[in-house]
Amino acid sequence: MSADPLVSVVIVAYNAQKTIRNAIDSVLELSLSALEVTVVDDASADGTVHAVEAVHDPRLRLLRSPRNSGPSAARNMAVKHATGRWVAFLDADDEWVPDRLEHLLGVDLDQTDCFVADWMAPCLPGADGRLAALKLPALAAQPLAEKFGFTEFLKGKMCAPPIVPRAVLSGRGIEFPDWCPGGEWAFLIARLSAGGMTGKLLHRAGYLYRVTGAHRSSTLRSTEGQLRMAKFLAADADVPEAAKELLRKQALGIRKRLVLAALRERKWGKFAYYARQHPGDLAWLPITVVRFLGRRIRYLAASRSTRAVR
Repeated sequence: MSADPLVSVVIVAYNAQKTIRNAIDSVLELSLSALEVTVVDDASADGTVHAVEAVHDPRLRLLRSPRNSGPSAARNMAVKHATGRWVAFLDADDEWVPDRLEHLLGVDLDQTDCFVADWMAPCLPGADGRLAALKLPALAAQPLAEKFGFTEFLKGKMCAPPIVPRAVLSGRGIEFPDWCPGGEWAFLIARLSAGGMTGKLLHRAGYLYRVTGAHRSSTLRSTEGQLRMAKFLAADADVPEAAKELLRKQALGIRKRLVLAALRERKWGKFAYYARQHPGDLAWLPITVVRFLGRRIRYLAASRSTRAVR
């Protein structure tokens, strides 16, 4: 580990044998090297641990959860072991661009009351196996930063997980809720904003988000968690009314995705349960299916194009 790391990077891994090495390498290869990387293996059943142990770098630490407890509990474990001034988060199947932290920390920061984020770019594996952007978000011509809070976060679509002062997380006792396997970034930014912190959004895509394969964010369990989190925050007295209205609208959209998620995973009992609760959501099912298939076709075409280049 670095003697005085500036940033502690947290990576939670569960059955991520095929992608974890690229995620780790994308951090260790950063232009900013004053960091530590903590990988928490959430009781994987594949070769994730061996893949991490094969990386020989003093800045890398592996923690192992005795049982599968979910990403929130694993992140909380990593944050407790963090020693950097800042804490950053990366999923085990995603990557960062080489100068991401350098740009995030280059913003005019107040070390005590600011968190910083940039944008995510949807990606597929390129010819070398590393992630390559399918498209970049429409951003300003210059990498300017603007202030944002929880309401602005909800209005955005591809804002990446922020980097946060570690002293704020520990000093305010902010932990990810293990009762909800979804919506954790909304929870974190809501808590930071409620404590008076302002975020700064850098108009630059620095987080590479994988859009193929099995994604926790699209599973029925995670979709249920996102709905639960939206309802929880919409009832929170510390959340501003403008954000609550956005959360209520968001909950309607998430609810409609539950039927599709249950159908896709063949959870017939869940499908029947949600269909009985809100029969009107079935009318949206054809549209939701068409959108889902459209995305899959685009990603498949892009993947074939990538293989052809190889």
